[in-house]
Amino acid sequence: MPAFLAGSDIVVCLLPLTPETHVILGADLFSRLPIGAELVHCGSGAHLNSDAVLASLHSGQVASAMLDLTNPESLPDDHSFWPHPGVILTPHVASVTDFEEGAAFCARAIEAYLNRSPIPGLVNKKQRY
Repeated sequence: MPAFLAGSDIVVCLLPLTPETHVILGADLFSRLPIGAELVHCGSGAHLNSDAVLASLHSGQVASAMLDLTNPESLPDDHSFWPHPGVILTPHVASVTDFEEGAAFCARAIEAYLNRSPIPGLVNKKQRY
């Protein structure tokens, strides 16, 4: 991981939340990035150490952070992310759902349920994602 991070100008976090990924976006990870790296976070709010993000932004280690999830979620009105020029906040909508695609997925899931077939998209409880 250290060599991978050292060569990463942009880190995109889409990880599932597991015990191993809890608060993975913290000071240790940011310190291993090249100076001026950027963060795009669309995983889980619990991946994020907000204080470490702010410290990395203030030091210049991280140039910007685009956050679809925050910690805490919902972000308090007085949180430092709101006015920070290096932070872009999106409203927890990492992607836009195509209505036809979403409806077709739901229909497949209902059909699988009624047929006692494996339901697509279920979380594997052993893997935790």
